[in-house]
Parts: sequence; structure tokens; C-alpha cells
Amino acid sequence: MAEFESTKNPAKSAAPDVQEVKTAFQGIDLADHVDGEVIDVPAASSSSSSSSSSGLTVEKSIVLANEAKEEGNSCFRVKDYDNAIAMYSRAIVLCPTDDEHKDTLAVFYGNRAAAYFAVDEYECVVDDCAGALELKPDYVKVLMRRSQAYEKLGKVDDALVDAKKVKELDPTFPKIGETVQRLEKESEVRMNKLKEEAMSKLKDLGNSILGNFGMSLDNFKMTQDPATGSYSISMNK
Repeated sequence: MAEFESTKNPAKSAAPDVQEVKTAFQGIDLADHVDGEVIDVPAASSSSSSSSSSGLTVEKSIVLANEAKEEGNSCFRVKDYDNAIAMYSRAIVLCPTDDEHKDTLAVFYGNRAAAYFAVDEYECVVDDCAGALELKPDYVKVLMRRSQAYEKLGKVDDALVDAKKVKELDPTFPKIGETVQRLEKESEVRMNKLKEEAMSKLKDLGNSILGNFGMSLDNFKMTQDPATGSYSISMNK
């Protein structure tokens, strides 16, 4: 199998050698955890027959892009993630960027995000999912993948936002209800921890100031209003 250089910025990649790409696409299989569906190639028209920036016709570009995606799927299936990323990057470079092929390009970004997830490159997952969602905002599988990446990065609130969006778009998505509930609890725990840390720092600051007067916050009583969450302070007698 021919090896292609992986790039996180496919827009800057050089145009592929057509013969090199053709000879690389043999023994194609579908990966289990990526989008394996082949997007229909439009019939030749005045627009699809025009030349793309790579020097290929738009029609030829999309054919080669889909072949690159399928080769990426084959690599993904055997856990050859580096070459999967390279082939999905090739597909992204080859894919036309017009409105007619937006969904196709979104699939390529989504597939590369899956490969990045497999090698723990979670920031890259977030970036590629964002690229896919810009093209296809209701792409549920990609929303869920970004939610998982956010969680891996410790961004629980962002993960919760995406999970809630998945539940809104597809309430039947596997275990989405459980996922939202779990993330809500984690978000609440995180928020309470941040509040405790903030109060601890404020207490240390208060004690450092009151210490100049021979006092500390132990001389005062703080009472939280359950309705508003705000605090009132009174001096202990």
C-alpha cells in the first residue's frame, strides 16, 4: 500500500499524483466504526466536468476522493490508524468544496476524526468534528464523537452541550439519555468543586487582611440563601 504523508492542515497539502492514487486503491473494505457509505457520484454536467484546483475534473476528483476514503476505511479496520488518517486527509484534499459535495466532505472529516480519536489526538478530533459540523450541522454521529473528545480533554461542560444536542436531534441514539445524566452530574460536581476552591481562596485572603486586626473569619458567620445562593455575613457573638 502506498503511504501518504498525514497532515492536520489538508488545505496546504500538494495536489496528489493521479497514478499514485490509482495504484494505492486495491482490496477495499469498509471500516466498522467509520462512515462506510459511498456517496453517489453526480452525473457529468457542465459543473462536474470543470477542472478543480488539483487539475482534475470535479467528477474525477470525487471518484478518487471516495476511493481514498474507502482505503482509509480499510486501514482503520485493521487498526492502521496512521495510514487511515493519511488516506482520509487525501480524500479531504481531493474533495470538491462546492455545496453539492458538502455532505461528502463532512463524512471525510468525520472519518478522520474517528481515526484521530483512536490514537488519542483529542484536540484534532475536536477540530475535525467542527469542520464536519460546519458542513453538516445535524451530523449526530460527529456531535457524539466531539462530545466524547471534549470529555477526554476534561471539558465536561462542552461535552454536555454536544450530548444534549444529540439527544435533541435523535432521542433514540444509543444510551444518550444515560450519557446526558452522567455528564450533568459531573458538571454539577465540577461546579461545586470550583465554588469550594473559590471560597477557600477568599477565606485565605480575608484571614490575611483580618489578621492585621487580630481577627479571622472564624469571628464571622456566613449564611447562604438557598433561594439565590448568595451569602450574608454576620459577626459571631
